[in-house]
Amino acid sequence: MDANPILAVADKGTSLVTATTKYMSTLPQQIEVVEELVSVSAVTSSLLTSLDAAISRFPALNLSPTSSFIAPLCTDISRAFSELEMKVEDAKTMKAFEKNEVGLVRTPRFAWFAICGGEREAGRLRSRLYVEKYRVRVLVDAVTWEGLKQLRQTIPLGKLPPKVESEYEVLRNMLPLLAERLVGVQKDYTPRLKGESAPEVVAAIQPKPVEVVKEKKEIPVEPDFDLDLKKSSKISIHSMSSTTTFASTSSTASS
Repeated sequence: MDANPILAVADKGTSLVTATTKYMSTLPQQIEVVEELVSVSAVTSSLLTSLDAAISRFPALNLSPTSSFIAPLCTDISRAFSELEMKVEDAKTMKAFEKNEVGLVRTPRFAWFAICGGEREAGRLRSRLYVEKYRVRVLVDAVTWEGLKQLRQTIPLGKLPPKVESEYEVLRNMLPLLAERLVGVQKDYTPRLKGESAPEVVAAIQPKPVEVVKEKKEIPVEPDFDLDLKKSSKISIHSMSSTTTFASTSSTASS
């Protein structure tokens, strides 16, 4: 396994974007259906870099590359990138977007459907790429929140730089929405993380209910990432680092 699987996948996406953009620049017309997927892949690669930076920023989280969400995330995104790359290579081989013997160019959208094996398959690939971009964005915020929360527990109130305090408050206000989104990501990764042999427990924080209370100036409430979703579900970024805590999320949760 790569020393840094997140950056390895990010580099793979960047190479895909560069090669595909270069190919499309040689075509006689704009291929919007492919350009959209290239754009999504570019954003995903950038977000992966941001995720790696967030993990590096908070080493105390000790997120394992093999036993946390990192493993399935990188596997899924790498496969999505590979599938797009394969379809683009097929387009090159078939000259699907180029003029034929009578000087005509097929409608790019329907040419792409043919390459993908039909409109349904083309839609599935598009959805897959968007889903992976969404997951990374959610995890960037989740990792950052968990790191900032731990930082606030070790540094006295008011001692953090104003920029960090502001970042903390922004994410704190997003907690209900962020936790709800994280439930969906968690449900997708649970089966594979359950199957890990001898999983590494990462900074285990047992899920516990969080009461909504007014923050006192002298003793501010520092909520965990364990929000009571629909009164039966709790979630923590650490629960995606351990099969024990990961599986504790209620099966009734939905995103």
